[in-house]
Amino acid sequence: MLRQLKSMLPSPVKAGLRQVAYASFAADPKSYWDYLRLTQAPRGRSAEAAMAQIRVRQLGGSEVSLRPGTTDATTVFTTFVHRYHRPPRDAQIRHAPVIMDLGANIGLTMADFATAYPESRVIGVELDHQNAEICRRNISPWRNRLQLVEGAVWFEDGQLTYEVSFGSEDAFTVSPSEKSTRGTAVTARAMSITSILREVGDPPIIDFLKMDIEGAESSVLEKNTDWAARVKAIKVELHHGYTHDAAIAALERMGFSARRASDHVDSVEGVRP
Repeated sequence: MLRQLKSMLPSPVKAGLRQVAYASFAADPKSYWDYLRLTQAPRGRSAEAAMAQIRVRQLGGSEVSLRPGTTDATTVFTTFVHRYHRPPRDAQIRHAPVIMDLGANIGLTMADFATAYPESRVIGVELDHQNAEICRRNISPWRNRLQLVEGAVWFEDGQLTYEVSFGSEDAFTVSPSEKSTRGTAVTARAMSITSILREVGDPPIIDFLKMDIEGAESSVLEKNTDWAARVKAIKVELHHGYTHDAAIAALERMGFSARRASDHVDSVEGVRP
């Protein structure tokens, strides 16, 4: 209902509401205006474009780096206004939880987890090397608790390709083939969740696993799912025609009580009873 009401608002009103929302995460006037300029920059990243820095209120005023002409500005808004990445409301999160962020992008969700759960350990996985470089910069204030693994989340170990296209930095898509359909095809290391957990020390319990892996979720949730036994709560964003019903059925086979996410129309979530 709220989404429908918003769609009925005149464009100038919606633009004004968005600018009010910017003030909810910009920690100071300079950050507000710098962020506003980022939202108005034309898409298409230039190698010469200077990185922008804004201070984020929800991160205690910590500074994050963003690339002009990319989806980085949108990622800020989604992370700190919509907060789709947060755990289900009925998830039982321990005082010092272990959180996995599959699809960490530029590190904003990892930083938000670190701030929301001050005793947490956060393990992030990011497919794209350039995104991962920005991620390492943005999570550096919490480097003693946050760990980034660079590679693609997949149902088995190996290699795969993904498409790099400017203006889609938050939605690079993996493919098991080498055929490039758009942008530039890049080869990346592929890792199963079991292998990722082994690489970071095999934590026995994952309090919450956030999965936003741009289409790979349909394979990861259907094959080689032994890792799921140690996960207590999960939220999965769906892409490329993978249906809610199929994803919910996959989570239920893993032992989760699953349903559509209440805060995001394209996500499902599950908790262990």
